[in-house]
Amino acid sequence: MDARESEDEETARPDPVADQQPAVQEILAALRRSAAAVGGAPAENGAPPGGLRPDSFIAGYRIVRHLGRGGMADVYEALHVSLKRRVALKVMREDPDRPDLGARFLREARSMIQVRHPNITAILDAGQVDGLLYLALEFVDGGDVAAAVKRQGRLPLDEALRLMCACAEGMIALHAAGLVHRDLKPANIFLTRDGLPKIGDFGLARQVSGGDRMTVTGASWGTPSFMAPEQIVGAADVDHRADIYALGATFYAVLTGREPFSEATAYLVTFKAMTEEVPDPRLIVPELPSAVVAVIRMATNRDRDRRYTGMRALLEDLQRITNQQRLLHASDASVGRTVQTTAVAPTVRSPIRIAPLPAPARRIMPWRSVMLMVALSIGLGWWLLSASTATPITIPGWAHEHGRDAAGPWVRLVVGEASTRLRYCPPGTFRMGSPPDEVQRAADEVLHTVQLSRAFWIQETECSQTFFTAVTGRNPSRFRGDDLPVEQVTLV
Repeated sequence: MDARESEDEETARPDPVADQQPAVQEILAALRRSAAAVGGAPAENGAPPGGLRPDSFIAGYRIVRHLGRGGMADVYEALHVSLKRRVALKVMREDPDRPDLGARFLREARSMIQVRHPNITAILDAGQVDGLLYLALEFVDGGDVAAAVKRQGRLPLDEALRLMCACAEGMIALHAAGLVHRDLKPANIFLTRDGLPKIGDFGLARQVSGGDRMTVTGASWGTPSFMAPEQIVGAADVDHRADIYALGATFYAVLTGREPFSEATAYLVTFKAMTEEVPDPRLIVPELPSAVVAVIRMATNRDRDRRYTGMRALLEDLQRITNQQRLLHASDASVGRTVQTTAVAPTVRSPIRIAPLPAPARRIMPWRSVMLMVALSIGLGWWLLSASTATPITIPGWAHEHGRDAAGPWVRLVVGEASTRLRYCPPGTFRMGSPPDEVQRAADEVLHTVQLSRAFWIQETECSQTFFTAVTGRNPSRFRGDDLPVEQVTLV
């Protein structure tokens, strides 16, 4: 770059369509793979792309219709031909990069088959046919709790308590079998036509210990609003306390009609879940008793050591709210009394009296994390700037514009009417991982040196929905907005 060029000057270049094609095609290829992973393509003749068609057969089941698609599996309504029994058939494709997945999937399915409880969706059969792994589950035809809340609005306290108590009882049975659900949320609590809740969708369930401590289907992520912080960061030792967090967050959602962290993007939801407590539900429903807030706060504490020790302890407190008794494990002394709480649900006959107990120890303030992030950002910016000024930079042919500012060199890529800026990352070394004495350090976070052998260009910000749509022709995002980051995309 000419030294006489001003620091913020932008040098316009012709729009070389031919030069842009390799970069654009590479982006398209990656994003098309991700679109297929999230089921973005339309179904053909009632079948998902690469899926089973209606009236086809697999392992004695006749496919009736396609119900939904996850990251690695499709769910169908199916009929067991011999028994004339309707089931929900979950069919997962084998992953060639994980040849042991089939055997582990079947072993874990056998563990889940042992869980028999009226509030757990029964697993009836599991197997492998022609490279396809399948689970046959009890068919529950009353919809799910998330849809019911969206349709009817938030639940009254007495109804929410009945629902949570039933789910807690089901989860006690699941935990007793040595399993952790890891994706408990309103959308995975199904209702029979009689209103009986049944926890389902064990796509992320795994064993707590032993060689099968792994995700059996799907990705390692659940749903940010209902995920415990240790699960968000991918801790290797996620246990039953993550399900306790999820049930507490679900309690909040059914009482208020809103997810605990409702933001424009999944990035903001994740950030809030990592740095903030679940909001006080009385900000939305002022008449809720403080005991309810205390239970939600204890269940969703970001420090898992301060949550309920087990699902049974959570159930005991839920039952004591129902029976107008003092809580055994949580205390309303930790939730304050700034919100009026004298009104109660119709089934509560008198105001609940909660014995004041010592408030929990003061938690570490989040400003330390903020200061660390600022320091890391400044250091990374200095490193990029110093490295980029010392190394000759070749502007790629597909760049429409290029320039330099205080953060270093940049280029602009234009696709149709959309554009994005990329920053230069030079070759070099850096340290990755965590020191051995770091709190909650995972076993695979080994501190090591990483060598970048060559320079590359990386997007300056998250990919916007406008740019993603220009490249792929589709927008899978749940929270729509041209300038918002694209989400609901999984690269495989």
